[in-house]
Amino acid sequence: MFPPPLIKVHEVYARLNRLNVSKATHPNDIPIRLIKEFELSSPLTKIYNDCLRSGYFPLIWKNASVCPVPKVPNVIDFSQLRPISVTTAFARIFESFLAEWLTSDLGHRMDCSQFGNLKGSSINHYLVSLLDVIQRNLDKQGHYANLCAVDFMKAFGLINHTLAIQKLIGSDVDTSVLPTVCSFLTHRSQAVRYQGKTSSALDLTSLKGQSWVLSFFLP
Repeated sequence: MFPPPLIKVHEVYARLNRLNVSKATHPNDIPIRLIKEFELSSPLTKIYNDCLRSGYFPLIWKNASVCPVPKVPNVIDFSQLRPISVTTAFARIFESFLAEWLTSDLGHRMDCSQFGNLKGSSINHYLVSLLDVIQRNLDKQGHYANLCAVDFMKAFGLINHTLAIQKLIGSDVDTSVLPTVCSFLTHRSQAVRYQGKTSSALDLTSLKGQSWVLSFFLP
């Protein structure tokens, strides 16, 4: 098996500088202002490369902090809460490298009509594409438009970790990074923060919050 890609110091440095100090952080995070103030790119690069060589994603980086945000003014049901999941800044930077490599390897297999979970793409692009298809076909004599909208409940959040790993193994992913990606998907946990209180950690068995990897596991 070929050695995994080598992460360069300047690549980590650039990602550290792009961290947003105004965004929510994980309870275990060093304040983002301090991360940007001190030069941590060199030791972090060594840690990332050591993780890649050993095929290991650190367990402490796989614990997510979830904050429930109300979708409506008066919440009376769990379905009216939007869970915002945050992992540590160092974990997110490492994830970004894995995401780029997966996208490069599997991007050609993605449906060209998929707009979700893709950088530079949004619901607006989908709506433009939909209206374009409808208008072009309505211009043809005798053609009509029927639209059926289906919402799959928690389509991303219910993808089983084991099935995702099995699908990865049978895909075109670089085998040198596959152990680290599989480690990333296993033994994940989350704790909920609400009004200054934090719950105990709960193990996860399905993909929740790992949006960069979700795109590859939908039909």
